[in-house]
Amino acid sequence: MQRPTAPRPFGAEHMATKSLDEVVSDLGVEHRSRAALWTLVAAGPAARPAVRRGLHDPVPAVRRGCCEYLDLYWDDDVAAHLVSLLSDPDPGVSWMAGHALSCERCKQDDSWAKRPPAQ
Repeated sequence: MQRPTAPRPFGAEHMATKSLDEVVSDLGVEHRSRAALWTLVAAGPAARPAVRRGLHDPVPAVRRGCCEYLDLYWDDDVAAHLVSLLSDPDPGVSWMAGHALSCERCKQDDSWAKRPPAQ
């Protein structure tokens, strides 16, 4: 019996053709945002430079998605940027920045990263 895997989000195939900076921009496109986030998560630490740049994007959903990625792939070098996002005018961004700064469980539980990719 084959192990169950989580389904890939709608649009995951489309993300494979993009640069990581383009994927970060797609965090701001509602119907692509989940596929974009999981593409960044699948890229692992290689996505960090693009995500760091995305923390300064004018689109709140991009900043929020970047914070969500950093919650899973913590980077001490961006802590100061996340602290500044605590006062972001968008409440979703400020909440996710606070969560990324404070949630130890998300940083310690990497079982999601060990799952095989969906076929």
